[in-house]
Amino acid sequence: MATELLNTEAYTIDADNLELAVGYPVLHRSITITNPQVALKRGMAVINHSGTLYVAGEKSGSPAATITGDIVAIISADHDADTTNANVTVDAYVSGAFNVTKVKTTNSLDISTVAYVLGAQGNGIYLL
Repeated sequence: MATELLNTEAYTIDADNLELAVGYPVLHRSITITNPQVALKRGMAVINHSGTLYVAGEKSGSPAATITGDIVAIISADHDADTTNANVTVDAYVSGAFNVTKVKTTNSLDISTVAYVLGAQGNGIYLL
């Protein structure tokens, strides 16, 4: 019976193709962002807007408008929604090459435009 347990599959991992292996180091660290009060998913882009970090595609104001800025990080792991704090700390990639079709935003913001791609590149985030 013990032999049967040793030969069973413990878990599986499905590649999400977010990170691209092109010889550029993928570095990550903890960062504090403005809390969007929704679940954060691996691969969500983080932008810098006037010195404050937001999830790309987040909206504010009245009427609500999309917050713009340069991509400075990509969230590296899923996080449950936090509806109590103004800011949340997440682990994020701060450099590396990423599959632009796998990078996520809120509100379906298109980050494949030249402005977002070049802005990210200036911060060490390469969207390919």
